[in-house]
Amino acid sequence: MKRADEKRFKKLVSEYIKQVATEKVAIDDPDAVDVIIVTKAEALARQIWARALGTYQEEDKKTGKMKKPPPDKAMIELIIDRTEGRVGTVSKPGDQISIPDRISEKNKQRLNKLA
Repeated sequence: MKRADEKRFKKLVSEYIKQVATEKVAIDDPDAVDVIIVTKAEALARQIWARALGTYQEEDKKTGKMKKPPPDKAMIELIIDRTEGRVGTVSKPGDQISIPDRISEKNKQRLNKLA
């Protein structure tokens, strides 16, 4: 795929993601009596907060019972980054390379490609 086509593709995908984020969805809120209607973006934000606070429940694979996991450090970092105006990235387990180092490496690769 050509670079221009790739940029156009990424832009289209971003536009569609934003469009889908505004669609309405029904969610079960434990604090509410009934089901509430929110946008998908808000539902996702609520899920991130629930995982960061450890207030959601998931099924234990061994016992099949519902359990309350501990707060998720990656979700906490994501919320802090977003509230401070930084673009948060969720790192993969075992990924020890910092964001500035990854940017430097990408820039180095681009420069080497040009040379």
